[in-house]
Amino acid sequence: GVKIETNFVVGRTRRLLAWILTIAGAIVVVAGILFLVLRPHPRTELPAQLGPGAASGYSVLLITLDTTRANRLGCYGNDAVETPALDGLAREGILFADAVCTAPITLPSHATMLTGLDPPNHGVRLNGQYVLSPEHETLAEVLRREGYETAAFISAFVLESRFGLDQGFDHYDDNIGTAQSSAIDEELNQRPAGDVTRAATSWLERRAPGRPFFAWVHYYDPHSPYTPPPAFAARYRDRL
Repeated sequence: GVKIETNFVVGRTRRLLAWILTIAGAIVVVAGILFLVLRPHPRTELPAQLGPGAASGYSVLLITLDTTRANRLGCYGNDAVETPALDGLAREGILFADAVCTAPITLPSHATMLTGLDPPNHGVRLNGQYVLSPEHETLAEVLRREGYETAAFISAFVLESRFGLDQGFDHYDDNIGTAQSSAIDEELNQRPAGDVTRAATSWLERRAPGRPFFAWVHYYDPHSPYTPPPAFAARYRDRL
């Protein structure tokens, strides 16, 4: 019964990567469970409707962000905060104004995004207590079979490889540096956005050109307990 508005933005991969490199230490103002980036060409070069296989060979960048409401972003009408990178993607791409999350919980929600199944069908109901079964095919497995190089960069314990979302990824970076405990301690079991962005951009810079990629980058910073970098803490001290 909980509805979470999210947005999916389609934009140019090269432009997005430039944005990520530019704001590597400051990408903590981010959107819920959010957007898919396809294609190296401007939207105007694509037909209004794509037939099967029309986007074959395009790289895919999936960025997901925990616990951020759509109405906290500039592209959804909030003029009290600066979110220029996301707003730019929304302007140049396609913004979905009404999308519904299948579960207001990190692991089940991501399991749905990567499998296309609702929680009753993929079997992942809660964080830390369920594992995605290998019998369920993920988007990473589909794209790898089609020749894509696949990588994921995770920022929180609840998405570590032990919970099964690493299926199909050539590289699954969940090096959070946390204690190997089954308990979920949200104050310890995460890494900041800057570290995640550096890991992702390092991989993108090292990989051989010419082969399409699927990269999933996950940010946890908006999640409680919220501790923004000093510059943001000062700028938004009255409305963190």
